[in-house]
Amino acid sequence: MSLFLDFPCTFASESKVITVKWCFVERICAISTNDHCISFYMEEGLALQNCKISREEDASAIAWHPHAKVMATGWEDGHVAVWEVTVTSEDAAAATCLFSANSKFCRIPIRIITWGPSATRLVTGDASGAVLIWKVSIGPQSVPKNSHRLTFVVIFQFTKRFQLALVLHRS
Repeated sequence: MSLFLDFPCTFASESKVITVKWCFVERICAISTNDHCISFYMEEGLALQNCKISREEDASAIAWHPHAKVMATGWEDGHVAVWEVTVTSEDAAAATCLFSANSKFCRIPIRIITWGPSATRLVTGDASGAVLIWKVSIGPQSVPKNSHRLTFVVIFQFTKRFQLALVLHRS
């Protein structure tokens, strides 16, 4: 299968694309396929060598941070991770995991992941209808120069049961 930007991005013939997202601050495209990988390509379709994120499950949702080369990923097993992607040369990059957590709702696929407008919140939604809002802090705080500290705190959990309770109390 191939996905065409201006130039073709080729994958193994049995691979199918799950989701595609562009980075906002770098000409990088992240492509999740059903072979449990996220691959990275430059705007011209050139694959970034040695830069693949692989797990035993497929990545079901991807969201790039609006102001940094940081990508949040949601997986079919409920796993959530945040990665910093560093381009090391014209055709090479590295992805470093900054944060990783399993869903509190245990192995329920993540269906949506998105950054809030101020980029201080990350929202995840799973297949059961549960929504988590995470407080995120990315910045140089008490860490070596040129690196970032990332902290996550779940500040709100929203489930279908809670939604029904809100609707019942609105009248």
